[in-house]
Amino acid sequence: MAHHIVGLDIGTYSVKALRIRSGLRDYDIEGFDEEVIEAGDDEATPIDVDEDNPEGEIEAVPRQFSSAVVEAIERLHKRGALDGDIVMVGFSLGQAMQTRVQLPFNDRKRIAEILPMQIEEAFPVDLDELVTDFVVAPTTGPDENSHSTLVVGAQKWRLQRFLNELSRIGIDPRVVEVKPAALLTASHMIHPELIGTTAVLEIGHDSSQLCVSLDGSIQLLREIPVGGKDVTEGLEEAFKLDRSRAEAGKHGEAYVDLQPVATPASDDRAKVQVICQGFAGDLANELRRTFHGHLARGGQPVERLLICGAGALLRGTAEYLSAALGIPASLLRVEAVQTTLPG
Repeated sequence: MAHHIVGLDIGTYSVKALRIRSGLRDYDIEGFDEEVIEAGDDEATPIDVDEDNPEGEIEAVPRQFSSAVVEAIERLHKRGALDGDIVMVGFSLGQAMQTRVQLPFNDRKRIAEILPMQIEEAFPVDLDELVTDFVVAPTTGPDENSHSTLVVGAQKWRLQRFLNELSRIGIDPRVVEVKPAALLTASHMIHPELIGTTAVLEIGHDSSQLCVSLDGSIQLLREIPVGGKDVTEGLEEAFKLDRSRAEAGKHGEAYVDLQPVATPASDDRAKVQVICQGFAGDLANELRRTFHGHLARGGQPVERLLICGAGALLRGTAEYLSAALGIPASLLRVEAVQTTLPG
């Protein structure tokens, strides 16, 4: 019996939904929908959340979603874009924590039994305040008896607030994944043939999400503090534009040139290139440092980079990153895909 699965991504610029039909032996992507979050001065309304502090005080914290985000989700909901048997939603890695431990075995049951003792000093809060999950990375170093286990934890009150706000607008997700991990799921649904070490980068508005995998298993997750708004704000400042005109210029005329530009820029075209190359250069530097750290921990060299997200649509970004990092880089496109599962 076929199941309809909806993947929901709540960003800062837009809300996106991917609908998948999953059968016993195959699956296909049925559709993709998006609602831009309307700009405005709307701030998230404060609510009270019990953070279970020693004094028992209740602290006011902002709602997870502003009314503009809620309205964007509701527009998707009304036209049936979120109708499915299973809803999966991404949770920000910036609201979670992660650590890595080396263990002499890779059996999940044994790891689950001893993991609390291994990570109790790794997080700044008590373990009973966290929801945790873990993945065991494939062994890549010379020591076959040393297995790297990546552990991600989220404070229960943060996750509960997230789920409560989704429930208020009629969404009850079956699966919650930290956003970089969701990139792995999406990339292998679109390109199930991928083997080796692959990096998938979603270039968002405020920040970017990175997942490095080896043969479909997670090796590394990271949130990078570089996003498309860096270009928007640069255009606003350089040309005294309002936000809407700067966004239109970024999506219409701006591009990343591979040729370096002399500074200070002498004309408008050169000014645009300084901004765009600064954005792409910052991304490349963050990726380079991350990949070098991955190698230093015994990981395999990254063989390819797939980019997605609104920021990836800035022309020339993939080509610039490919040249800067020395690996193939290309857009990860969601199209009508039908895949037969192996076996």
